[in-house]
Amino acid sequence: MALATITTLFGQTERTLIVKPIWVTNKTADTDWGGSGAESNERYVMTKVEGQDTLYTCKMALNVYYKNNKWKNDVLFDPENPLKEGWNNEHWFVVVYQDNYGDIENKNNGDAITGAQMFKIEEDDTEVTFYAIIHKDGKIRSYCDAQEVTLNISNNNAGNAVLPPAIGKLSTSTVAEINGNGSSKVEATINNNFLSPNGSLAGGKYAVYERGKFLISLDFKTLQYKILAYEELSNAGGTPTDLVLTGSWSQDAFNTIIGGNAASITTVDFTEVTGLTDLPIIESLNPNCLFYVNQDVTIPEGTDNVVVFDGETGRAANIVLTESHNFNNVKSFTADKVSYSRDFMDTGWFTMCLPFSVDKGDVVVEEFTNVEGNEIVFTKAESIEANVPYLAKTESPEVKNFEAVGVEIHSTENLSPVTPVGGYAFYANYQVIDGENAVGLYLMNNAGTAFAKVAEGNPKNSGVPAFRAYFTTTANKQLVIGHDDGGATDISSTESADKLIIISNDGSIEIIAGRAQIMNLYALDGRLVRALELNEGSNFINGLNKGIYIINHQKVVVK
Repeated sequence: MALATITTLFGQTERTLIVKPIWVTNKTADTDWGGSGAESNERYVMTKVEGQDTLYTCKMALNVYYKNNKWKNDVLFDPENPLKEGWNNEHWFVVVYQDNYGDIENKNNGDAITGAQMFKIEEDDTEVTFYAIIHKDGKIRSYCDAQEVTLNISNNNAGNAVLPPAIGKLSTSTVAEINGNGSSKVEATINNNFLSPNGSLAGGKYAVYERGKFLISLDFKTLQYKILAYEELSNAGGTPTDLVLTGSWSQDAFNTIIGGNAASITTVDFTEVTGLTDLPIIESLNPNCLFYVNQDVTIPEGTDNVVVFDGETGRAANIVLTESHNFNNVKSFTADKVSYSRDFMDTGWFTMCLPFSVDKGDVVVEEFTNVEGNEIVFTKAESIEANVPYLAKTESPEVKNFEAVGVEIHSTENLSPVTPVGGYAFYANYQVIDGENAVGLYLMNNAGTAFAKVAEGNPKNSGVPAFRAYFTTTANKQLVIGHDDGGATDISSTESADKLIIISNDGSIEIIAGRAQIMNLYALDGRLVRALELNEGSNFINGLNKGIYIINHQKVVVK
């Protein structure tokens, strides 16, 4: 894995870097990460990180204990005495140039800025990552994410700060109190493998004049540490579902802010958080949640729904929207790719809206264009525009995937409804509206033939899922759907606002009434089952046994 291309770096010829194990053995057992052939072993070769001029990495799976004495080849590992002669759990290494490997027993090889470094691990087969940068002075600075690092703070009553190991992460941090002992300043020093907050060589003294809590972090990608005034992480500018975080990063504080709301959160804005270098993982998170982050935050490979901001400009690699889960977007951005899947369970009409513009494919879509008498008229549309509500249907029950590339995703807050006629408004909706919140809205019935008002007392089975649409109107009447020519569809084609639309559901009956009225429900043998007091809009008749019933001279089957 030696570098094939010769380039120059800071005026010097580029060479291959090697993670040099200090303790070596001739054995090639699983416990061995040294070996007399380490100089040429690809396992220890560091590779340059794509897009980085000076950063190199090497990943290695290690066990807790390993053989560290090449003269003790016959001494086997003893779990009862793991640190017997010839075995160790302190992993020592230094990073050097491969072509100047030197004496493999030499802990102070001149290629490295400091001598050997040490770490321990807790479990066998732990994958650790070594990082190295070549500074402009030509020296190699290196680090392993399994190491613990101490920042020495002189004249500080609270003592030194310890940055814990962070295996698998790209940074480590701690919160430290800097209070001094009466002097005008305190001075921080860290070993020469790291760069100071101002980018200069570490090992010297870095003065801190302020007092209080500080967030101290170490970025593995630059091997530079930072000392930032600590501000408690807060969601003061956001809501429980759309978080706008400010302050210093703290996983514990973040967990407290999230609480038990993970499944309902739609956006998390990290752009004003200091000290955040890795995108946090949130268990049981709403799959449609969007993360807004700055460019210096590392995103795990394959993570969707992350928007990276450079100033005011945001870009997302891939947005995947999941049916039946809430969605919201509070910052406009460009998506390289965005997709949404919808299960059209039958060939009837459904409401639909999407937060991005996309070709409709073979799905039939219609937009609200007019009102004629008791009918709301819909006209065929040629494409799906972002945040516009539609009626949609397919020729057969199937799952449809809507996908677009290079599209703008605009804010979905405070969307304006479609209002071609005064007093009638058709709203796109991306968050579930149910229960009492649905009362007064006009929702599409199960037959897809009309929109009916949700009346008081009927919210249990009424609601608007995400990526659907609803009406509001001042007309206070049932809204029969007309298509293109104004003719109403299905059973509603000859019904007026004074008539009923009766729909059989599993275990219940839905009656859509154009006005409040009293109606009797009979069994097939003519026996009165129940007197119904209907409200204008949808009424759900529950608690019925299976069978055939008669309402307003119409037969209806309850299954």
